Amino acid sequence: MLLLLSIIISPLMASAGCGTKSTEGKLISKEISSINGTANFEGYFRCGDSMQFINQTVFSLPSGWSITQNNSLDTTSVFVEGDSIGNDYTISYPTTSLPYFAQEIKIVQYYKDYQTGDTSTSTIHFWVFFTPWNTVEIWDHYDYYTIGRVWKSPTDSVDTTRIFIAKSSLPNNTYDENDSNLTSEWQHNYEMNGLEGLPFYIKQAAIHPDTMAYFATYYGDDSTYQDPYDTSNLAPSNLRPWC
Repeated sequence: MLLLLSIIISPLMASAGCGTKSTEGKLISKEISSINGTANFEGYFRCGDSMQFINQTVFSLPSGWSITQNNSLDTTSVFVEGDSIGNDYTISYPTTSLPYFAQEIKIVQYYKDYQTGDTSTSTIHFWVFFTPWNTVEIWDHYDYYTIGRVWKSPTDSVDTTRIFIAKSSLPNNTYDENDSNLTSEWQHNYEMNGLEGLPFYIKQAAIHPDTMAYFATYYGDDSTYQDPYDTSNLAPSNLRPWC
């Protein structure tokens, strides 16, 4: 049985202009509350210069998956810089043995420069992730790598067995590399916190060196790494976020 994932990419408002930039493909990232067979997503191709679509699309998908484009591609209109053109796709994939890692997908659309006739391509590049808390996350490629998670890979030697993990049990991401308040060198050090069955690590902010020194002096060098469920007289567990 196949589970259908319907990706709805809706047209956005267009504006005229001229330029020399390439056409950009984007998908708006979203989490769907359940794996129920269908999910809607918005994305678009944003034109960088006057162009026309060519009726040629290449899909890059995991083995056993398929994709169709549901709407007719407009190959007659001339689009100009700033125009956003939406498309509607449906992805089909096996529901047995859902993947542990996020799955990479590319939709490569061909188009031609209206002035020169030169052929180029624009790619909607995104990831489909079946979460351990049984939702579906769709991440645009840029968002996938900038949301604060550090995604695991097979080279991490992790157990890739899918298990249920309640989202409420995840430690918070407490490190933001773009935070303007990170003025000291030690603040740019962070730890990667992870859980068994979780395909990514969670960035967590470093502990102030003075705090580390204090507890090393009064509780021992390993005190800041004390298990929060340990009842021995060591460092308070709330000084460090835990899995």
